Order: sequence, then structure tokens, then C-alpha cells
Amino acid sequence: MARRRCDRPSQVRRLHECLIVEQIEQDGNHRRRFDASGHMLAFPPAPFVDTASIQAITTPDALQLETQLMRHCVASYTDRVSDSQ
Repeated sequence: MARRRCDRPSQVRRLHECLIVEQIEQDGNHRRRFDASGHMLAFPPAPFVDTASIQAITTPDALQLETQLMRHCVASYTDRVSDSQ
């Protein structure tokens, strides 16, 4: 996708949405992290207790799914979460 200048907020939103789609298509399997045995690593424990309305995302796959369902870019933070940053 060609990058361009955005003069209005609506243009920034549209560009962001396009970049999210691009990220989802490119990173679908890239951000998964496995141990030496091939088992997927879990994220470190969340700093809060789950509630009825808020549950921790515990794996890179769950974070990728969240990104796809909500159409946002949080999956780009997978490595930071895995490293407890």
C-alpha cells in the first residue's frame, strides 16, 4: 500500500484500517512463539484478576484473534507482552 499524506482525521482512520488489514494478512502466524518442544508459550500472568467482563489474553494466538475480531493493532505488541514489558 502506498503511503500518503493525511490531511483529515478520516484519512488517518482509513489509513490505519488499511494498515491493520495489511498487518493481519502478513503477521497471522509470524508472531507465534513456541518452546523447543513446539508447544506454544503462554504470556506471563496478567497483573489483575479476571472478572466477568474482563479476561486476560493469555497466548499470542488469542491476541492475534483479538486483533482480527476488533480490527486493531494490538497483535503488534506480542513480543513486548511475552517479554513482560
